[in-house]
Amino acid sequence: GEGPLLRNTETTLGPGSKVTLGPAHSSHKDSQQAVRRSDSALRLRVAQWGLERGLGPRHGTRGSAGCFSRTLRASLASPQLDPLGLPSTVSRLPVLHTGLRTFSRRSALQLLPLGLRGLLQPNQPILYSYFRSSCSWRVRIALALKNIDYETVAINLTKDGGQQFSGEFQALNPMKQVPALKIDGITIGQSLAIIEYLEETRPTPRLLPWDPKKRAQVRMVSDLIASGIQPLQNLSVLKQVGQENQLTWAQQAITSGFNALEQILQSTAGRYCVGDEVSMADLCLAPQVANADRFKVDLTPYPTISRINKSLLALEAFHVSHPCRQPDTPPELRA
Repeated sequence: GEGPLLRNTETTLGPGSKVTLGPAHSSHKDSQQAVRRSDSALRLRVAQWGLERGLGPRHGTRGSAGCFSRTLRASLASPQLDPLGLPSTVSRLPVLHTGLRTFSRRSALQLLPLGLRGLLQPNQPILYSYFRSSCSWRVRIALALKNIDYETVAINLTKDGGQQFSGEFQALNPMKQVPALKIDGITIGQSLAIIEYLEETRPTPRLLPWDPKKRAQVRMVSDLIASGIQPLQNLSVLKQVGQENQLTWAQQAITSGFNALEQILQSTAGRYCVGDEVSMADLCLAPQVANADRFKVDLTPYPTISRINKSLLALEAFHVSHPCRQPDTPPELRA
């Protein structure tokens, strides 16, 4: 992320207690150490908070780590306790900037169980996302274009057998897929449904044209990608074809779809997929081209797709929402 260097910051985590989140850091190593210190401090204070209230670790669990989750859960279940004692703590955590990455309340929220995060920010949209998910990227672009502030909860699709299969996440999205967006008191799955909801409730800037013909073209291109290409090279499908066949399968699925898409765009495109304004179709195109690059698809036969994608990636909303700039992007893949 971009912004001023991390500055020395204190935040109150309980009566009479403060945690210093660290002095200025400029290097990757220092920023990692700063985050580890702040996360450890927060966990330790939460554990101490619980121990003071008789919520110590059970037999066989380590002190602060074992007490952390119990403290949070018990504080919700016990009306005689402060409502967590911690919601205001986390909500007051300042934004921390380094030259490499931005850490904010999002870092603190990542420490909490999924079900508690929405309680801490009841009016803040929460996007359940995976950095590499092209469907999640579509939604991140829409949120950026519409200047909607939100929290990210990372759902790692490969760690621990896939965090999307946990009971906690399945309760949020029974399809066990990302993205899912908590907003305005509801949870919405499916990227195009999310984008259309944002368009209907926050219509500036427009992602669906007023003109019915252009709107139909935008939906046609969006559906071609979201229904006709991306699902065929999705992780769940690739697992079924076997490790040795995954690359060939994905390449064939993408090239088949791109052959049709290139032909369609030659008649609909201006600067972008449909005319000269960014639309929902473009939110689908750029992530799919990234998938094509990842699967080593030759884009030479697709000059229109390549030209539009180059124009899109120059836009700020596509830049900040890119998979290489997300909170859960592994260090070796960060830009």
